[in-house]
Amino acid sequence: MTTADADLLKAASEGNLDAVSRALEAGANVDVKDEYNNTSLNGAALFGHLEVVKRLLEAGADIENKGSGGGLTPLANAASHGHFDLAQFLVDRGARVTDDLLSVLQTKVNIFAENAERGMVTEEGVAAWKQAQEFFVTQRLRQDLPEAIPLLSSSDEAVRKNAVRGMAEAGKRGIDLASAATALAALLSESDPDVRALASGALTYQHGRTGDWPGVQTLLASGDMRVRAAACEALISVERAEASLTSSLGTLLQDAEAEVRKIAAIAVATLPRKGVDATSLVPRMIELLTDAEPTVRRSAAFAFSLWSKHGLRDYCAPALPVLRSVTERDDNDAVRHFAAQVLAASEDEDSVSDRR
Repeated sequence: MTTADADLLKAASEGNLDAVSRALEAGANVDVKDEYNNTSLNGAALFGHLEVVKRLLEAGADIENKGSGGGLTPLANAASHGHFDLAQFLVDRGARVTDDLLSVLQTKVNIFAENAERGMVTEEGVAAWKQAQEFFVTQRLRQDLPEAIPLLSSSDEAVRKNAVRGMAEAGKRGIDLASAATALAALLSESDPDVRALASGALTYQHGRTGDWPGVQTLLASGDMRVRAAACEALISVERAEASLTSSLGTLLQDAEAEVRKIAAIAVATLPRKGVDATSLVPRMIELLTDAEPTVRRSAAFAFSLWSKHGLRDYCAPALPVLRSVTERDDNDAVRHFAAQVLAASEDEDSVSDRR
């Protein structure tokens, strides 16, 4: 190791940008490694020196060098020490999110959560690490997408299933699945019902992301119960919606399958926060409060409870007589609990109104 090499390693770890430039100009090897296999980029990332990282990458530093600490890359060095802005910069420059990094982040989240329970760290600190973890999981799914698409057509059923599961998770996280749409559509006729459901969910996320509501409606109207149930469930997480969906969801509220009715009730409950007027579906939602299946009644009662919490009194008022009956007669604790919440909120609102 030359003097310039040693100077580079030291300056990078210390964040001395001028010294880094001098060492490089003196002929230092940008990828020279110390006794622990760390390069200057590993060191700069570890200590959060963003400007130094930029200079080293301009000089051609290996963004994927595996240094000490179990073979951690510069990205893992930065992320594991909470330098999230720097870590995002490295991702933007093409750094791979590795299994090792995700494992480190999971460990960090677990440790912070345990310490929060003991009052040693704040809940905000835990939330920051969880948010970072979610960001890197999403980036990993995005990076894996090109390699995963061919696997959707694999002759190995387990491989196909794992690939479409990743697609469904990617879609849920807002990743563009346009390049996989054709392969996903082909899986709607797969023999494995789980694969069909996962493909339906992935396509629903993609259609919802792009505003292809006819595409969503086609899935919701499928003759395959698993396909329409999965589409309905995915629709719950889609950030947007359109009034045209109320007709499809209204049909699903009367579906022959209890599983579909249950999910449809929750999907309907989310429509108002997406700017869609769902009052036309209230009568059918009231009918579900006395459905033969407890899980369906629970979903309907939860929906009214959710509307009540958001001050949607016009949605809840027509259901109050049935909700009162439910609190007295239903044999399901959860159903009675949610119904009672709506009634209590209504009584509080009436009390406030009377005082005015």
